[in-house]
Amino acid sequence: ADRFLLLSLLLCLLPVCLSCPALCRCFSRRAEVVCDSTPFDSFPSDSLPQNTSILTIQFTNISTITETHLNRTPNLQELHLFSNQIQNLGPHLLRGLPKLRSLDLTDNKLTNLPANVFKNSTLTWLDLSGNRLTKIPGSLFGKLPNLDNLDLPNNRLEKVTERSLDALTKLERLNLNNNKINTLDSTLQTMAPGSPSLSNLKCGCGSV
Repeated sequence: ADRFLLLSLLLCLLPVCLSCPALCRCFSRRAEVVCDSTPFDSFPSDSLPQNTSILTIQFTNISTITETHLNRTPNLQELHLFSNQIQNLGPHLLRGLPKLRSLDLTDNKLTNLPANVFKNSTLTWLDLSGNRLTKIPGSLFGKLPNLDNLDLPNNRLEKVTERSLDALTKLERLNLNNNKINTLDSTLQTMAPGSPSLSNLKCGCGSV
């Protein structure tokens, strides 16, 4: 019994030790945490394993996510936060997440995005589908030099200009379906010279 206790203590000094949040599932091999339909009202940051690389939190009552909530998990590579009640994102949400490649915020209640929310980001895939966004600030995506996939369908966008996407030089796929866009900037209609790799544009716009 003493040897077992000692072994357990030693393991918990290693980064592979998982302090799994209550009502969540943890998979040590992939350093993955899944919290599905849990009665969370706030982000379970204190109980997340520090080595978490994939985090999924879905169908909860969480309404706010800030950089402080993510400080404990600097090794995150994928963050899936779909179908929650998120209305607010911290102004520097991704600061301290140098390995993050994928961010999924599908089906939340976002109406706007802080200007620097993606600053210094390494994201290659961003999904903002099914929110309440009405506009994209011109400089917002300038913080995403590595982004190759951007999903914005099922929002309330009325206009997207080439300037909004000008800095996304690696963008390959852009989905704007089911918004309130009637026309696209003419530059975007020719696949945006600012994004020479863009080969898949979905819009469903009235005059496109």
